Amino acid sequence: MRNSSYVIFFCLLLVPKISVFAQANLLNARVPQEVGKLNENQIASNDEEPLSYGYVDDRDVLWSKTIWELIDLNERINFPYYYPSDPSNLGDERRSLFDVLIKGIESGKIKEIYDDDYFRKKLTFKQILKRLQRRIETEQYGDLINEGETDEEILNEFVIDAKTTSAEVLAYRIKGTWYFDKRQGEMKYRLLGIAPCALELNLQDPAYIASEEEKKETLPLFWVWFPDAREVLNEAFVF
Repeated sequence: MRNSSYVIFFCLLLVPKISVFAQANLLNARVPQEVGKLNENQIASNDEEPLSYGYVDDRDVLWSKTIWELIDLNERINFPYYYPSDPSNLGDERRSLFDVLIKGIESGKIKEIYDDDYFRKKLTFKQILKRLQRRIETEQYGDLINEGETDEEILNEFVIDAKTTSAEVLAYRIKGTWYFDKRQGEMKYRLLGIAPCALELNLQDPAYIASEEEKKETLPLFWVWFPDAREVLNEAFVF
């Protein structure tokens, strides 16, 4: 695992659609009434479907190497994948990469979700939700335990049920393969998987201040087979 400078190039593959807050057809309008309206040719040329992968014959792969890399969301250039960490007041258009993935999984548009980066054990949406849930025990809860309190009903008043959200996702791990296509005579890269990473659940207490070393030891919450997520990501916006 390494955090190399060219990770940023791979990041551009994740959410290729970019939102620009400009009026459509502004520069081509002959009269003001045409601003914001597209003709048939413009609509056809604005086709934003993800490009299909070309077929690669194994015999054409002269050399290949699979690599794992880290996208650190603390780096400024990666902020668009972190923010907005709370999209509740911003509508459906503005979402973090984590929220886009979760929404795609919940809707069933993203189906290939796995336990690890070998993509062998599939996960359901319910299993993912269970992984994201946690219980935060307050200081009062600890004090009552020390005093010998055993009544679960009383103790539960000082326990907060929470779940991992965009705010807790600190990084993404990506898995991809570099290969040399001898037919094309080119070195190419194919992104295979992406995983949101967060601290262990017991370290996600808002009152707990994680050290820099602990922040580096983030764990993947789940792995998404990237080719299956391309359509959903293509419909999302990078700000």
